[in-house]
Parts: sequence; structure tokens; C-alpha cells
Amino acid sequence: MTTLPVALAQQPTPSPQGAGPATPSIATPTPTPTPSATPTPIVSTVPPAVTVTMTPSAGKSFDQLMVEALPGAITGLVAAIIGTLLAWTIGLRLSAGWDMRKKRAEFDQALVQEFNKVVAEFKAVGREREILNARVAGTQNPSADQQKAVDEIRRDLIKRAVAAESALETIFLRLLSEMDSWLAAHGGSQAQREAARERQLRLMGLFRVAFRNLREAVAAAESRAPAFGDPELWLFNRLAAELSGLIYEQATTPSLPPFWKPWEITSTLARPDPAAYLRLIAYRTADLRAAAASIMPDLALFNSRRSEARRVWRKDNIARLFVADSIKLLDRTTDAIEDTVTLAIQFIEQAPGRDPEIATRASGVFAPRQNLKYFMSISDAPPRIVLAKPDGTQHTFTELDVLPADLPYMPGASNMGAAILTWQQSAAMIGAIDAIATRPL
Repeated sequence: MTTLPVALAQQPTPSPQGAGPATPSIATPTPTPTPSATPTPIVSTVPPAVTVTMTPSAGKSFDQLMVEALPGAITGLVAAIIGTLLAWTIGLRLSAGWDMRKKRAEFDQALVQEFNKVVAEFKAVGREREILNARVAGTQNPSADQQKAVDEIRRDLIKRAVAAESALETIFLRLLSEMDSWLAAHGGSQAQREAARERQLRLMGLFRVAFRNLREAVAAAESRAPAFGDPELWLFNRLAAELSGLIYEQATTPSLPPFWKPWEITSTLARPDPAAYLRLIAYRTADLRAAAASIMPDLALFNSRRSEARRVWRKDNIARLFVADSIKLLDRTTDAIEDTVTLAIQFIEQAPGRDPEIATRASGVFAPRQNLKYFMSISDAPPRIVLAKPDGTQHTFTELDVLPADLPYMPGASNMGAAILTWQQSAAMIGAIDAIATRPL
């Protein structure tokens, strides 16, 4: 260690305050001091010496420095490689999982639309078949050209029915391939999953039979088609609604792995079940008819409550529209009618084309009653009013038609047919519909 003394530089003596600017020095003779003057001593301060101690470091070679830095460099490199690999792997899995979810969502939504299109095609084929059957029934001794046109239309309907049935098979195969995966994720307990599985298989099996029966009916040129009161018509619409809801539910809540498991992309249970598909095609027409028979009591109750709701509303409409003493609601044509009555009304479930029966009924009402001017028959198949006069003339009115102005209306009452025929569903009727929709098949 070496100690070096360092002297601080002497600071210059400041000039007296108020001194003016420096002037050049002019050599003048040095005056001779007088003996009585005492000279002022000049004091000079010398700064102390500062000692600086310097310690030189020991010298290291380049190789030694490299050896010391090598472990840290290797550790940082390994950490960087591991971090990059983890980020790449997790990012790749997350990206693949997200892409899979988007593709699945698009595919599921497309499946919902495809099912709705298949159902719409089924209904279109069925209705066009009804039109064709009506045309054939109304044609006496068709010509060769007419028969050829009918056969061409029927072949086109058969092709469309086959295509719709095949599309439905594809949709059901997709549903069966993921049914167990979805139930495992959303079906609850084991017993609940088993019950839901059996119910889904039965719904799909019965619906498939309905499609097959339509195709066979078109091919066989059968004239009978399900009417409004036919239980098979109600059963088909119930099955369509349940399956549409089931497909939409599975589309909006797919059985995909959660986001916090990026190493899983697809469900390991999603695979077709051959046994389930074979059970699906085992359902036959007898099973469809048995299911339709199970809802017949509820359907009969619905029809009864529907007729009751219509009649209650129409009775109220009549009470608001007409003068009470001038009308009479008949249960039978032999009921007593007062002399003040000019309009007799009876509710009759009468289909179009059988108006002569109404004319016969009206003539029996008019015969013993001289003051009666009109006999009104109200029916619901379809909603219509038949109005007859004593001279044997009668006219049919619908909701949009204007009734004769000389009926015994209340002041300001409407004379539109809708004023009588309008009605609304009752709570009892809605309850019967709910029973049809919820009864186990």
C-alpha cells in the first residue's frame, strides 16, 4: 500500500470590497517608511495534506472469468429453453382447444339448422301429398297426360321423402356418437343418465318411424293423412319439439374438456355406440301407434275443453251483440221459442259440404214459428256461420264477412262475423295441452 501526500492549492486572497476594476501597475519609487509607522504583518494559511490510500486488485485471467460465469449462463439458457417449450406447448394446446371449440360450436349450430330443415321438409312433403290426393280424388277418369303428371309429382315426393329420411338418419348417428359423453358431463347421477339415455333412444326411434311411414305412404299412394284430431299428428309434433330442444341443448352445452385442462382437446367418450344405433332402428310402427294411443285420453280431454272454451266465448259474444229478448239459444230444434224472438241460434259441429242438413234443420225450426226471421248455425270445422231464412235461402259467413244489418243487434254492436266467432284458449284447455306434452310415452 502506498501513501501519497497531496497538497491542496492555495486559494487567492479576495480583493477588498468595493474595489474597482484592476488598473495596470505603474512602477513607482518605493517610499521610505517613517520610523513611527508599524508595519501590518501578512498571514498566509497553508492547507493540510490529504493522504490517499490505493489498494490494487489481484489480477484474473480471461479463462478464470469464463469458468466463473459458465454455470450461471447454462442455468439461464436451460430456463429459457424450458420456458419457451412450456409456452409453446401450452399455447399450442390452448389454441388448438379454442379452435376445436369454435369448430364444434359451428358444427352443432349447423346440426340444429339441419334438423329443423329435415322437419320442415317432412311437413312439406306431407302437405303436398294431401293436395295431390285431393286432386286425384276430384278427378274423374283422368287422361293419360293427367295420370302422367300425377305419377311425376308422386315420384318427386318419394325422392324428397327418401332424402329427408336419410338426412334424419345422419343426424341421429351424430347424436348417438356423443350421447354418452354429453350425459357424462351433464346427465347427473348414474341412474339419471341411464333414464335419460333410454328416453332419448325412444324419442329418436319413434321419430324415425314417423319419417319411414310417410315415405311408405307416399310410395303406396295412400289417401289417408293424419288430421287435426289424429293422435299420431300430435305425437309427431311433440317428438319434433322434444328432439329439437335436445339437439339445441347439446349444441349450446357441448361435452368438451374445461379450459383449465389445455392438454385435453376432445372428449374421450365421443364415439358411435353400435348397440344404441341397433336399438334405434328396432322401433317399428306398432311402437309408434302404442305411443300415440298413450296420449289419446289427454287428446280427448283437450278436444272437449277446446269445444267448451269456444262455446263459452261465443255465448258471451252473442250476449254482447244482440238484444236478449230477440234471440234464443237452442239445444234442440224442438225447444220452445217465445214470440219476441226473431233469431234462433244453435251450435253445430258441421263440416262444409253438408249445408243441406242445416237447411233441413232450419226448416224444422221455422215451421211452427211465424215471427222467426233467421236461424243461425255456428260451427268450428272450420269456423263459420250459416244463416237461413224461412224462404229456404241460406248464406255462409266467416270471420271476415259482414252479417245482415237487420239482425237484432245492440246499439253500436259490430256486425262482423269475427264478433261472434272470436274466442281464446282457456286455462283448462292449456292444461290439457300440457298433459299431452308431458305424459310418458
